[in-house]
Amino acid sequence: MDRTSWQHQYKRLLTAYGKKASPDQSAEFFSAVQSSTGAAVHDGVSACIREGKYFPTVAELVAAVRNAGHKHAAPQATCDVCDNSTWIPHECAGVSAPDAAAKPAPVDRAHYCGRDWVHGAHSYARRCYQCWTFSGQGAA
Repeated sequence: MDRTSWQHQYKRLLTAYGKKASPDQSAEFFSAVQSSTGAAVHDGVSACIREGKYFPTVAELVAAVRNAGHKHAAPQATCDVCDNSTWIPHECAGVSAPDAAAKPAPVDRAHYCGRDWVHGAHSYARRCYQCWTFSGQGAA
């Protein structure tokens, strides 16, 4: 958080509570929140305005910023296989049959989607084998 961004957030607090600006108070608040992200400070100020009856103390603002910062934190782990999308793109070479009576067979076994009827080449996606079960989406 830079000083200019903080001044905008401080002005929001002052306006919401009908207070006059104090350079000493602004500096004290800024020193407490300057290591936080701008998004977390914005959300923390919004929470103080929305939930507080009185102008927040430095400790109350820091707690609100810390709580807001958790939702802006970067993911703790990333999947190297799917880049956290939980899906892996694949290409199917298609399935063909030499004649109408023959059983359809994949054109290329390494690039096969699993459908057993005659069809052309296409793209498709499968669930990531590495992270799907850990994402909570694939848990049955």
